[in-house]
Order: sequence, then structure tokens, then C-alpha cells
Amino acid sequence: MDQPNSLHEGYDIGVKTASEVDNLDTKVDKKEVKSLLRLLKKEYPDLEFPFAFNPANGGLKVRVKSFDLDSWKKENWSSKSILLTTGLGSVGKKSGNMNATDWEAVIAACYNMLSKGVSLKKAVELADTKWLDKYNSYVNDGKQIVLNSWKSPKGVMKHYGAGTTEVTAEWDDHFKRIVGKPASAMTRTPKTDLYLGKQKISVKKEGGSQLMSGGAPETVATLAYAYSQMPKSVKVRGFSGTYKKLMAQIEKEFGTVDVGKNKGMTDIKREMRAGRKDSMTRKVAKKLDIHKTMQSAAIELLSKPLVKEAVVREALTGEGKFGGSLASANYLLVFNPETKKSSYKKIDSKLVKQMARSVNFAINFKSAGGGGKPYSNFRMGVTEGFLSDTMKKLKSSISKIFAKSTATLFDLTQQLGKLKAGSPKVTFTV
Repeated sequence: MDQPNSLHEGYDIGVKTASEVDNLDTKVDKKEVKSLLRLLKKEYPDLEFPFAFNPANGGLKVRVKSFDLDSWKKENWSSKSILLTTGLGSVGKKSGNMNATDWEAVIAACYNMLSKGVSLKKAVELADTKWLDKYNSYVNDGKQIVLNSWKSPKGVMKHYGAGTTEVTAEWDDHFKRIVGKPASAMTRTPKTDLYLGKQKISVKKEGGSQLMSGGAPETVATLAYAYSQMPKSVKVRGFSGTYKKLMAQIEKEFGTVDVGKNKGMTDIKREMRAGRKDSMTRKVAKKLDIHKTMQSAAIELLSKPLVKEAVVREALTGEGKFGGSLASANYLLVFNPETKKSSYKKIDSKLVKQMARSVNFAINFKSAGGGGKPYSNFRMGVTEGFLSDTMKKLKSSISKIFAKSTATLFDLTQQLGKLKAGSPKVTFTV
């Protein structure tokens, strides 16, 4: 059985999606594991692999040492199995797991190898990217993804990389109003990951890809731009009031919370569930209530399909943020690194509507790196299985076309069967 991200013996396989859990060769209750997976992805949205799997014994490790697994087991775990424990495992310690930027480099180089018929070294040069030794193991995978996305690769693909670029004056004004200075480099990351002529490609891995994640300035700017695109018929008094109230709340209430050294927001939430009541838990509880109020307002705001689609379009393309520059994307490549299936489409109204139906969002705390304070965050992601749903719809469409064609052919055959000798001559023109 193919296992996801197999690297070497031990707890070395990173697991991050429900479909990967279903494919594991293990005796643990997969339904309960998937329930835990949903919790971990919600509590730790930046953790790429919540579980480490050991194919030798079928065991799983929760890759968050501070997570109170014992308490979770008491309420949710029906099995007496000891195959679910905590620990980082050895995921990534040998060849390393592939993040999004790694895959971008591999896809760009593999595209150039296939389109230009050149060596890997030359393909990397053409892509203007950096090649790491660990990528060598994924060249065949990269080629398969390319061929699943482009039937006949042509031209040279470039890797935009993880640099920064300038934002529009309108977008920058929102940052200046909230933080008192221009947009920082961290918020000026391009939406374009790869480009091929005029095709500016945003690359997403299937498995709950994130469209947007930002603090107050990024959130206000995105919502403001989306709202500015709305016709007057949408901006009715009550709806406009909801929008203005939400924006004011985000500007005022989004911020950081100091939870102390060596602690995260998850630790505080766990202590709150255990009954701890002090100035810290009261402060966090108040902030969480404010988040819930803002999320309710956001739900009302995004209940209008036009508004939701405008937010999704901006999150996908960065049209308002980067204008018509190379940094704003106009094509989307979604791929599954395990199955190598992919979907490559132009970001048009049809795709935006489809993704808007699959999008989920939340206002919560995000852990800051390097021991920083957790901060309020607006997160928008695509539900797991978006690519699978897209492939299923394509398959369904093909089946319908085939069925319709078969019915037409059957009807024609029936009509021809009714013709008798001496009937008018029938001529077929191809």
C-alpha cells in the first residue's frame, strides 16, 4: 500500500489529511483519528503534519508535545490501544518534507525539462530557481504533475519565488491607517508562484489549502477592496452597516495577547477548560467572545454570494493588492503530492464561484513564530477535497456527455431499424 510521505523507518511518515488517515495500515479507530485530526488542524493551523505514522507497528504520534492527549482520550478514545501517543517522530529528518515552495521549484524545473527537452541542470537555470538535493527524489513526481496539468508543455516556466513586491497605493493606505506605516515585507508576498508567458500561476497543495491568513491590516484591506467592487444594489443600509461595524471591530479589537513565556494559546484554552480563572484566562475569554461576535458579523457579510466571491477572487489573485503586475495571479494550479492528480484552470468567474462554495473561514488566534505573542487572525481556506471534487465533477460531466451521445446513437439505430426496403435513400455525411 502506498503511504503518504514515506521517508525512512520509524515514525517517519507525515500525515495531514483525512484521506491519508483512511489509507494507513493501522488497527487504531480511523474515525476517531480523523476527529482528532480536525481538532489539531483547527488548534494548530500552521502545523503541516499533525501526525507521524510508523508503518512497522501502525502507531501514530501527535506531533504537538504540549497537547493534552490523555484528556482527549478520556472523552473521545474508545480503544485501549497504546498506538496513539505524542512526539515529533522523525518526519523530515532524512530527506526532508516538501513544502509549497519546494514543490514550486520542482514543478518549474520539470516543466522546462519536458517542454525544452533539456537536462535537469539546464531546466533549473531556465526556471531561475534554487535546487536542493532533496528535490532529486521528486523529479518523476514533478513530471507526472506537469503532464497531468499540461498535455503538451511549451515555453519556459519561471519560479517567482518567495520575494516581495510593491502594493497599490489604495492597499497601502489601509496599512498606514491601522499601523501608521506602509505595508511590511511580510505582507507583500506575491500571489504568483510560477509564471509561463502571460500565465501567472498560484500553486496550491490539496489538503485544506490556505487562501488567506492575515492580521488587521491585511483583513481590512482585503474586505475593503472586495466591498468596493460591489454594486450599489448590494450596499443597502443594513448590509452597509454590518460591513462598517465589522471593519471598525477588526481595526479596534484585532491584536496580540501576551500569554507568558513557554506557553501558547492552546495551553491557555486547555487551562480554561480545566476551570482555571485568573486575570489571564479572563482576558483571553473576553477576546474569544469578541472573535465570536466578529465572526458572526463576517458570516452575515459573506452570506451575500457577490461579496464572498469578491473576497475569494482577491484572496486568489491579489488584483487589488498588486494591480495588474506580475505578482497578481490569473491561473490556479491545485495538485495532490501523493496521487499526483492536479487541476490547472484560469481564475475566472466560474472557478471563483466554485471555490466560494468550498471556502471556509475563521477569526481566531494565530501563534506567532519565534516565541512571539498570539495575534488575532482572519483565515480563509479551501475545504479538503476541493481537487477531488473538481475531478469528480469533470468525470461526471464526461459521463453525462457519453451517456447523452450513447442515447442519441441508440435512438438513431432504432430509427434506422424502422426503415424498410424501398425507403428513401439515407446518406451520411462525415
